[in-house]
Amino acid sequence: MAAANVFDWKERSRSLEDLAAYRAWDVNLTGVDDPEHIQACLVSPRFFPLLGTKPVRGRTFLSDEGRAGPRRGGGEPGLLAAPLRFDADMVGKRISLDGRSYTVVGVMPNEFDYPLATEQWAPLALTPSEKNQRAIHDSRSPTVLF
Repeated sequence: MAAANVFDWKERSRSLEDLAAYRAWDVNLTGVDDPEHIQACLVSPRFFPLLGTKPVRGRTFLSDEGRAGPRRGGGEPGLLAAPLRFDADMVGKRISLDGRSYTVVGVMPNEFDYPLATEQWAPLALTPSEKNQRAIHDSRSPTVLF
């Protein structure tokens, strides 16, 4: 789905209580043990609340973590980790995905596995150009949850 359509639905819908978007993201994980290729997911800040899921430790994403560009107060974007890869003590630690540094802000429960086989979740922060794009219908386009 084109990103601009997602924003239109969110803004104009009178029957949807909420919606969130996500995009699959194949990445290289570094900064812990040996580097490896993993399945991650970029998600809008409302993704976890919409699914009714909370981390076992830490927090989910703040609304400003879904904005492209510099974050208030600076710092690295947050990252949520799957418990099979990291223990709860990873909260506050830094790791690297595709060369970009992230701070682990939470660890998800063992039973949370959405999208299937995802090991890390990072904020989906679309640029203004991406937010206005209506022609993209490929792997760079977000999937929407209602």
